[in-house]
Amino acid sequence: MSTEHGSRLNLTKFLPVEAFLKHRRIVLAVFIALALVSLLLMPLVKINYDMREYLPADSQTKQSLDLLEKTFGIEGSAYVMVPVDDMAQALMYKKIISGVDGVSQVLFYDDLTDAAQPASWSDNSQMDLFLKDGQALYTVTFTNDDYSTETSQALDMIRSDLEAALAKARPEQTANGEAGIALAGSAVRTANMSSSVGGEMFWIMAVVIPLFLIILLIFTHSFAEAIMFLVVIGIAVVINIGTNIIFRHISFMTHLSVAVLQLAISMDYSIFLLHRFGEERQQEPDLKVAMVRAVRGAFAPILASALTTIAGFLALVGMRYSLGRDMGLVLSKGILLSLISVLLLLPVMTITFIKAIDKTTHRNLLPSMKGLGKGAVKLRFLLIPIWIFLAVFSFWAQSNNSFIYGEAAIMASGGSQVEKDQQLIDETFGRQNPLLIIMPQGSQAKEYQLAEKLKEIPEINSIQALASLADPALPRQLLPDAALSQFEKNGYSRMILSLDSEEEGEQPFALVDKIRVLAQTTIPEAIVFGPTSSVEDIKDVVEHDYSLVNLLSILAVGLILLITFRSLLLPVLLVLVIESAIWLNMSVPYFTGKPLSFIGFMIISAVQLGATIDYAILLTSRYIERRQFEDKIKSGRQAIELAGGSVLMSAGILAAAGISVWIVSRIEGIRELGLLIGRGAILSGIMVLIVLPQLLVLLDRGIAATDLDKHIIRRIKQMRRHK
Repeated sequence: MSTEHGSRLNLTKFLPVEAFLKHRRIVLAVFIALALVSLLLMPLVKINYDMREYLPADSQTKQSLDLLEKTFGIEGSAYVMVPVDDMAQALMYKKIISGVDGVSQVLFYDDLTDAAQPASWSDNSQMDLFLKDGQALYTVTFTNDDYSTETSQALDMIRSDLEAALAKARPEQTANGEAGIALAGSAVRTANMSSSVGGEMFWIMAVVIPLFLIILLIFTHSFAEAIMFLVVIGIAVVINIGTNIIFRHISFMTHLSVAVLQLAISMDYSIFLLHRFGEERQQEPDLKVAMVRAVRGAFAPILASALTTIAGFLALVGMRYSLGRDMGLVLSKGILLSLISVLLLLPVMTITFIKAIDKTTHRNLLPSMKGLGKGAVKLRFLLIPIWIFLAVFSFWAQSNNSFIYGEAAIMASGGSQVEKDQQLIDETFGRQNPLLIIMPQGSQAKEYQLAEKLKEIPEINSIQALASLADPALPRQLLPDAALSQFEKNGYSRMILSLDSEEEGEQPFALVDKIRVLAQTTIPEAIVFGPTSSVEDIKDVVEHDYSLVNLLSILAVGLILLITFRSLLLPVLLVLVIESAIWLNMSVPYFTGKPLSFIGFMIISAVQLGATIDYAILLTSRYIERRQFEDKIKSGRQAIELAGGSVLMSAGILAAAGISVWIVSRIEGIRELGLLIGRGAILSGIMVLIVLPQLLVLLDRGIAATDLDKHIIRRIKQMRRHK
């Protein structure tokens, strides 16, 4: 961006750069101290894995959770499958599971009938739900919820105790590593996620940092300079993660993605500043004076880039599904900390280590942009119609994507032991999708009537309720307290259903809606609640959020561009170019036929706009600079030549970050977000380098006519008179 733009913003007077350079040791000590304190705080930041937590208070799921917590308490659950030889052995394993600390109840065949009687006397259809093909299936309920440490520890103990028991019962199979124990369900999935988050972040950063270093070495002029970029932004990342302790908790998606995104997006600011410093050094031998001028000269483009990125992230705060607020606030804080680090810490470190920077200078490894500049502008009458067609077609395609909404799909970890165990249980006993019906206590006849109606639905595997386990005519006071406490408490009664269905999709949604209608027709006050109903709520909320987030991000970024460029047309052009890249990015899943996580779809729309609009700002600034002295064709070519390297580097860093996450992570939601970010950075870079210069050239008169300060018009008129 031109110096003229920077002077009009006139905010550099608030930056006492000279004072910070004078007291370099104090500045370094403060940042190092903040980083060390943040490192100590990082383990104390609470990570949340419950996606239902982010639903608005008026959603049915949130109200059901509140009611459940007040009545029966929120309990974790899991399914445990163990190979058995006979009923006696199955009952022995049930006793082992029941004895584990943190286990509240274990449901098995003997809870529905007398397991001591011959199988021929029993209900074989009921037995198949618990004993089949030499396997026993137990439904385990925990004292605490799915997300507690105690539940995770109980799961570990169940596995180790059963392995010890099986080692005695089947020593040969156990010795060959064929114990055959399988654990599945929401508690297992959450425990696996919790235990893998630390390793995920380590491996992601282990891959990303060397890639960043390679890209920086190609696009910068000094080895020490490249390392310094990583150190400066790395300190900002550490401070951001540590200061997340100010929040009650942050989501696991935010926790895993924030470091890579902050590192990748804000690296541009360091590049802008040190490139400007290199230019100033050629004119000014005094290093401190040159750095002060560099900070003041680069302040406007750095600030504009940071503000547009923050605006894109803050648009997520407008979501009713508050996962967006969680991610938006953390990422915005991170970008602000990176901005502060670049403006304060980077100048200090550059002056301090200038000898190392000069000694490790290497030749420019960046290829020339002249060929691209000539070709892109020359083919404008061919490429612009192609771009318009692709933009319209991809907008239609991304509007017709298939989406998934549930936490099961986001938390899925392909190839993990959890996924293998789930598959084994599904293959043997069918799918196990739990559903609760909570109703006011005291209507035994209606509960019995409801249970009988539910038995007629073939997709219901089992029904646990007093109405189905005991004669409704039998007085409640004659039943065991243990049974009563499981199904009646604090004035409410409950039924626990197991559905043979996926957690989400048209069929599960229709099934749960059918059960809800049946329950509320029989008992009007009944509430139906479970993973599938939670997914339905998430679906309803986030579909409403998408339009709002998209509109807010576009308006916020457009307003900042309007203030920055003082032009009515330029904000429209820049946003349209990046939006077309977003539409292309989002249209890929439509053509591959793969369902897309709606959370990722919504977040990436704001993230890609906020993170890659910087490329368009930089190239447009270069065009305006050159347009004051050259004709529009030459200005378009020179804009690509001058900004092309920085755009390629910025897009390359963000693409490397996203694709690394996609390759390294085993968590499906994080992998998908990484792929969208990486592909989006590449597409935005292509659009900015190929489409944007052509639009600037073609609409040159319109840009001049809508310039609010009219400085472009004056320059063009002066050029014409001069010619």
